[in-house]
Amino acid sequence: MAYSLGQEISRHQLLYKSKTPPWKETYRNRCRERLRKERQALFESFRSSGEACHNEQQLRCSVTKVVREELDKFSFSSSPPSASLITTNAENTVPEAPWDEAQVNEELMEETLAALIEEELIVWQQYEDMIALQNQEVAAAVHMWSSELVACPVCLKNDLEKEGENIICACGLAIPTALSLKEFRVSIERVVEAHSLRCRSFLSFSFIKTYEPALVCLCNNCDFMSSVL
Repeated sequence: MAYSLGQEISRHQLLYKSKTPPWKETYRNRCRERLRKERQALFESFRSSGEACHNEQQLRCSVTKVVREELDKFSFSSSPPSASLITTNAENTVPEAPWDEAQVNEELMEETLAALIEEELIVWQQYEDMIALQNQEVAAAVHMWSSELVACPVCLKNDLEKEGENIICACGLAIPTALSLKEFRVSIERVVEAHSLRCRSFLSFSFIKTYEPALVCLCNNCDFMSSVL
């Protein structure tokens, strides 16, 4: 019996008739979980290589490998929903149209690969920014404790200067105090040492302009907070 083209619904169309079928999301989540577990070791290898172009290429290869291997595992452990016959009315049935499973798998892999590579690149950039900030803080601490100069605890870039009754920095910091630079440095070291006894994270410093201006430090890891001046 003849039937219209509108009745010819292939299995491929059934698989993709909703935006994100449950089985597809399960597959993606498996990929994400495996990438999360392997991420630290991969990022550490990036740091040792130091070549941004090579790192991005290696990341893409790593994600591609995971996506392909997880698709192979997923194909063995489960299968997408199927429809052998579509009933159009009480008398007519439409046989399943032929479909290419390899093509469906390839399309699924490419779609998942594009999304996960973008996610991993964002995470990698966040990781790089965090490492850069930590290195900057370490360099500032070493500079502060190994020279006669006093690094600005707020911007971590410039050296402080004493100008009249203020301790100033090129970043705009201006602290009204009678302390000398040496005394100011000792005050900072005292607070840093007190914090280091309970936590190994870095302190962040900020200057609060109120009725009584104050230089305060805060640790986002242990909630340590103290006033330097």
